[in-house]
Amino acid sequence: ILLFIFRALPITPRYLIVPLVLFCYVFLTGFRPSGLRALLMISVFCFHKAFFYSIRPLNSIAFAAVIILLLNPFAVNNTGFQFSFIIAGFLVLSWEKTNNCLRIIEEKNNWVVSENFTFLKRIGYAFRKKVLLLTITSAIAGIAGTGLILYYQSLFIPSMILLNILILPLLLPLFLIGFIKILTFFILGKSLFLLNFLLDGIISIIIHIANWGAYSAFTKYYQQPPLIVLIIFYVLLASLCMMHKKKNILIFISLIWGLFILCLCGNIFSIGKITIIQGTGNTPPAIIVKSNSYSYPNL
Repeated sequence: ILLFIFRALPITPRYLIVPLVLFCYVFLTGFRPSGLRALLMISVFCFHKAFFYSIRPLNSIAFAAVIILLLNPFAVNNTGFQFSFIIAGFLVLSWEKTNNCLRIIEEKNNWVVSENFTFLKRIGYAFRKKVLLLTITSAIAGIAGTGLILYYQSLFIPSMILLNILILPLLLPLFLIGFIKILTFFILGKSLFLLNFLLDGIISIIIHIANWGAYSAFTKYYQQPPLIVLIIFYVLLASLCMMHKKKNILIFISLIWGLFILCLCGNIFSIGKITIIQGTGNTPPAIIVKSNSYSYPNL
């Protein structure tokens, strides 16, 4: 977003200004861990782009993780840390396959004579490309986050990809309006009514979409899988992202689905467990007691 705003500037100052603006934003929000992680990753990427150094995005993510762990080694146990870097890592690992998928889908347009591309067709083409990119990245983020959600919250949310597709377009206006609100408050000492109204409206829509996904009939509670199963899941998923041969890709997809179905349907890997669910909204609190993997749970 910031690169688009500063697109009129030369490349070097454009990429150097972005981390400074983000630093101001993170400073005003109180240096929250999620904002600090994003600041580190984007700063490394922008620095290399500004001085025309070649860098892999995966190295930027790894560098940010190392810096945070040097400052606080216990951050590795933070769920926000794990979600941020695992999802960002898989988005980067799968970026080549995402681009290949988009090229295959849009191959027909490369053979269309440019004179036949009217203004409306160009807008429709750009819109379709954005929707395809949004759908693919939402699917990747949803699959990458499924393992951690199942491990920490014992939840399986099949509608997660749809929720990401519905929520992600709202993040751009949310960021812009929130950033403008912070600047106006910093300069004028007060918030404008229109900005508050727009910001509250967008946040309300996001909350309603999230609540629909959380309390829909598709969301199910399952036993927490063992840590070794979670590790195997992510190793298989990372291997899938780096595979190029179709035969190997099909084999790894089959292994991932097999592992996933075994965990969800059979409770084969589970042991006796007590699960406490904190009630929110219309969902009451509950205690689930399961003595072993072959017994029915008691609520």
